[in-house]
Amino acid sequence: FCDPDAGQVDAARALRAAGSTLKPFIYAEAMSGGICAPGTRVRDAPVRYGGYAPGNFDGAYRGDVTVAQALSDSLNTPAVRMVAALGTNRVETLFRRLGILAYGYRNPGGLALALGCAGHRLVDVVAAYRTLVQEEAKSEKQKGISTSTAARLARDCSPYLTFTPSPRPNLQQLQQSQHRQHR
Repeated sequence: FCDPDAGQVDAARALRAAGSTLKPFIYAEAMSGGICAPGTRVRDAPVRYGGYAPGNFDGAYRGDVTVAQALSDSLNTPAVRMVAALGTNRVETLFRRLGILAYGYRNPGGLALALGCAGHRLVDVVAAYRTLVQEEAKSEKQKGISTSTAARLARDCSPYLTFTPSPRPNLQQLQQSQHRQHR
C-alpha cells in the first residue's frame, strides 16, 4: 500500500519477472553474432548447470528443434543454452544497453537471465522491443531483406509500441523516495 498514491501501484513501472519476453533479444543477439540462424537446430532437452535445472512450462521436451521453433514455442532450455553460448556477461551487457536490467542488478541470475529473472519494468521491456523494431527497419533498408526472426516478431508487434517511456530515476532518487514514503 502506498499512501501518497492512494494505494495504487504502477504495474508498468514495478519490477517483475519478465519471463519469456526477453527471449527474442537473446536470439537476436546470437543471430547478429553469427552463433545461430533461424534454421539452426538447437536441443530442447533436460539440462543442468550446477544446481540450476530449468524446464519448459509444460514439462515436455521436443528434442532437436530450429531456433525459430524454439522462439515461437517459447522453449526454455534452448534459450538457457543460448545464454550459455553467448555468456552471461554478454547478455547482461545487451540488457543494460537496452535499459532492461533493474537498478542495482548484481548478477544473481546468471543463466536464468534467459527466463527474465533479473527484475524488469514493463515500460523498459516495451521500449527495448521498439529498439529491436527500429534496428530491424535499418537492417531491411540497408540489406533489402529481413534477417532476424526475433526482430520480425517485434516488428509485427510494432503498432503497439508507440510510446516513449518516462525517464528512469537514479538509485539515490529511488532510495530518497522510499525513505520519504516510510516516514
